[in-house]
Amino acid sequence: MANPGAGNIAAEDGFTKYNNMFCWEPIWFKVEDELFCVPRSGFAAAKDSVFDNMFSVPAPGVPVEGRDKEHPIGLEGYKKQDVICLLKYMYPTTTHFFAGPETVTRELTKEEWLSVLKLATKWDMMDIRKTAIQWLSRPNVLTSNEKLSLGREFRVRDWVAVGIKELTSDASVGLVQLRVHGLETAAQILDIRGQSGYQYSYNQYIPGFLIDAGKASQLTDSVFATELGEYE
Repeated sequence: MANPGAGNIAAEDGFTKYNNMFCWEPIWFKVEDELFCVPRSGFAAAKDSVFDNMFSVPAPGVPVEGRDKEHPIGLEGYKKQDVICLLKYMYPTTTHFFAGPETVTRELTKEEWLSVLKLATKWDMMDIRKTAIQWLSRPNVLTSNEKLSLGREFRVRDWVAVGIKELTSDASVGLVQLRVHGLETAAQILDIRGQSGYQYSYNQYIPGFLIDAGKASQLTDSVFATELGEYE
C-alpha cells in the first residue's frame, strides 16, 4: 500500500497550482456567540453582494477579515438561525437533501426558505434570492395574507398582486383579518370587493354573494398600480 504521507511531500515539492474543485479556502464568521467556518468560494460566487469587496487583495500587513478565526467577520444584529438556514442552502450536506423519484432537491422548510430570502435580500445575493422566491411561490406554500405582507417586505411584485387579488375574491375575509395590512389597504380591498361583487340566489330563500374575479383583478391592477410599479 502506498504511503500517503510520502505522496503528500512529493506533491508539495512539485507544487504547481491549487485544484479548483477540492482546495477550499475558509471564511470565518461570528454570529451572536458562535463561530462559523465555510469555504469562501460560496460567498465569492455571489457577485455584487455585500461580501464582494472583502475578497480583494489586502494591503500588506493588514489582517483580512474572515481569513482566520482570530479575525472573523462579525455579523452584528443578525440571528444565528437565519445564517444557519442560508448556509444550509449554500453548502448542502447529504442530510439536507431529499431524494425524489426523479430528482434530488434541497430539503429546507418554509421557515428556513424565508430566512434564506431575508439574508439573500439584505446581502444582495440575487441568484439565491430568486431561488428562494421560486420555491416559496409554489402552490399552497404561502397564504394570501402572507403573500401580501411578505411581498411588501421583500418587494416581490407577484406576491403583492396575487395576495391582494386573492383577499379581494375571498368574501370570508373581513375587516378584522385585513387590518394587519393597514386600514387604507383594508378599505381598498373591501371597496374593490364591493364594486366587483354581485348578489345571486339558488332560490328566493337562499341569497348569496359572488365576486367577479376578472373585474376584481382589473380594479386591483388599477387601484394598486403605483405600489405595484415600485416592485420588481
